[in-house]
Amino acid sequence: MNKHNNYVVLASVSFVIVSIFVCVFFVVSIISTSKNKDDTKSKDTIGQPCSDRKATNILNDASVALDPAYPENIRNLDQISGAILSYEKYQEDTNCLNILTMKYVYASDYSNAKKYLDLLVQKQNAEVNVELPQNFLPVEELKNSVEFLDRKIKEIEQNNPYGPAI
Repeated sequence: MNKHNNYVVLASVSFVIVSIFVCVFFVVSIISTSKNKDDTKSKDTIGQPCSDRKATNILNDASVALDPAYPENIRNLDQISGAILSYEKYQEDTNCLNILTMKYVYASDYSNAKKYLDLLVQKQNAEVNVELPQNFLPVEELKNSVEFLDRKIKEIEQNNPYGPAI
């Protein structure tokens, strides 16, 4: 009986040790996987002035400027768009293009809104998953807004007794 108890104790201890190693292995695997995902995210946004949250505050500033609860903040889009345009690779960043499109839609500047919307659609078609930051408009809503601007400009030109605007 003594021998049998020793085997039971040995088996139990072995089982506990193996269980601990398995648990440690899974925890290490999970941690390394999450670190790799974080590294991938940061590598994907490096060089993108609006998406790289570590490099600039443009995305946060734009989200605040576009907050519908504080419509007076929309004025900050001028400063934010100036900062965006100062970056060499802003046209490669869908968030930058989205901000610029919204800025020109809110300013009723059809030609610039259309220009940045076209770049945004082209860039977004090349990307599979695009997450929109808080308070940003989806591309379909931006398209509708730009089309609305175009219709209104045409209506004004048609109804202008002095001819087309120069």
